[in-house]
Amino acid sequence: MATPRAETRPGRSLGAVVEDAITRLIQDASEYAFIGFVGATAALFVAAILRLTRNPIADATIAPAVFGIALLTMAAATIAFARAAQNLHPDAGGAMTLTATRAAALLQPWLFLSAAMFAGALGLGLATRWLGSWSAVGFVLLLVVWPALYSLPRSYYVAVLLTQQMSDAQAQAVAGELFRRAPGRVLSAWGLVLAPACAVALIGMAAGFGAASAGVTAFVFVALMPVAAAMLTLLFFEAAELARAQEGAGRRTATSPPSSASPAATRLATRVSRRPHRG
Repeated sequence: MATPRAETRPGRSLGAVVEDAITRLIQDASEYAFIGFVGATAALFVAAILRLTRNPIADATIAPAVFGIALLTMAAATIAFARAAQNLHPDAGGAMTLTATRAAALLQPWLFLSAAMFAGALGLGLATRWLGSWSAVGFVLLLVVWPALYSLPRSYYVAVLLTQQMSDAQAQAVAGELFRRAPGRVLSAWGLVLAPACAVALIGMAAGFGAASAGVTAFVFVALMPVAAAMLTLLFFEAAELARAQEGAGRRTATSPPSSASPAATRLATRVSRRPHRG
C-alpha cells in the first residue's frame, strides 16, 4: 500500500493507527459502507434463515457461513482501502468483483477451521440436549477460544495476499511471521473491532438467541469488517516497514549481532513490496 512513510513508521501507538484508519474510511465512507452493508445483509439473512430452520445441521452451519461472508467482506474492503491509499477511487463494485475471483484462494486456509466450527456446533447441540448446561458452556468456550487461536496468526493473510505479488503459501508464511513479531497489536485491534459484536451476541444469548438475535449478531459482526480491514492493512505495512528497517540496520553494521537482522526480517524484507500489487 502506497502510504507515506510518515504514516507507516514503526512504533506508532495503536490509537494512532485506529485514528488513521477511521480517517481514511470516512474519506470514502459510501464505498466502505456499501461493502459492509452488502456483506452484513447477506450474513443477516443467512443466519436468520438457518436459525429459523430449527435443525441441528442448519444451526451448525451458521458459524462457518457467517465467517466466510465476513472474510470475503473484509477482503473486498482491503482491496478498496489499498486502492484509496494509491489515490485511486476505492470502487466498491470493482473490489467485490475482484474478491469473487479470488474467493477460492481467500477461503482455502480457513476450510479446516470452518469444518471444525461446524463439528463443534453440532457437539454443542448434543451437549445441550444430553449432557447438561455445564457441558454446553464448555463447548461454547471451545467454539470461541479455539477459532481465535487458529485465526489470530493468520490475521494479516488477507492484506498480504491482496496487496502483494505472493503465492498463497508465501502469504500465509509472511502473515504468521509478522503476527509473531507483535501479537499484542493484532489482539488489541481485534478486541476493539469485535467489542460491539460481542456485546450484541451476549444480549442475544440472554434473550434466547433466536432467529432475530442470530441475524442481528451476524449483521453487526460482518458490518465491522471494513474497519478490521483498514486497521490490519495499516498494521501490516507498519510491521513490514519495521522488518525492512531491521534488515537495513543489519546490512549497515558489519559487526551487528544476529538479532539485529533476524532470518525472519530478511525474508520479510525481500518478500514484501513497498507498494501493493494492483491485481
